[in-house]
Amino acid sequence: MQVDLPRILNRDSMYGLLQKVISNDLEPIDDEITLNFETLTRFIEPSGVTILSNLISWLEHQGVDVGIYVGDLPSRECPNKFLDDSMFFQQHLGNKLNEHAEVRSTTLPLKHVNAQSPIPWLENVFTPWLAFQLGINKTRLSTVQMCIEEVLNNIRDHANNATGSIFAQYFPHKHEIVVTISDFGVGIPYNVQKVLPSLNDQEAIRQAAVRGFSTESTPQNRGHGLDNLIHNVVMNGKGSVYIHSLSGILSCKQGDTEIQYRPKSALGNYPGTLIELKFRTDVEEIFDIEEEKFTWDDW
Repeated sequence: MQVDLPRILNRDSMYGLLQKVISNDLEPIDDEITLNFETLTRFIEPSGVTILSNLISWLEHQGVDVGIYVGDLPSRECPNKFLDDSMFFQQHLGNKLNEHAEVRSTTLPLKHVNAQSPIPWLENVFTPWLAFQLGINKTRLSTVQMCIEEVLNNIRDHANNATGSIFAQYFPHKHEIVVTISDFGVGIPYNVQKVLPSLNDQEAIRQAAVRGFSTESTPQNRGHGLDNLIHNVVMNGKGSVYIHSLSGILSCKQGDTEIQYRPKSALGNYPGTLIELKFRTDVEEIFDIEEEKFTWDDW
């Protein structure tokens, strides 16, 4: 079975792709699936990178024979060239498409979440890279780092078969840095609905972002919270946060005096959690506000 990738792959178009590959019962559609990358002709956003990586890893763990068809050697403007430079094919095929492919200065290569602690990678790779792109001292990102650490810990605790990944890209022409963290796991609504079963998926995601709300905490987490992550990125960083989980979506943006939370239903089902963080690079005095401590909602 061959599945064509969409021309543009992002957190909106992912639903159509996932529907072609995963059944409503969360089973692979076929035991042999070839992903056709040749149809990915326009653009792939950071969310698309992590989603594709999760999908391939999940299918392989389900025993599916996964093929990757790329076609001709990608040209410089082709999304597959971007993936090659991001070490995507190196990680999933064992080799680069072009031996001269190399990581771009604006890219933080795809990182898989595994059984190891994420702290060394966050401290030595992620935070210095993000601070450099933002033009600030990395100490200003200490709470953001701790919150992302807890997101990654939750992925390791709840994602199926460690199908979690993180990827980041700086877009200079947009004055924007996009960090995407995603997994194929139980999803945020699953744990929230164990406490509040009357909530639908979008309501459950919104509830998970309420200050002080919690389900259960894992030993690795230290109480820095989903709400704290949103607060720091949106208010202190002048950015935005988007969360997709199961059939719900929550967007978090800065309003006049407070964060605007907008839950809505998705056009499909995401079998886990996708968190997209957007940081602005064209604003001043970011991440220099005194940090607060909130509680973490374990999902």
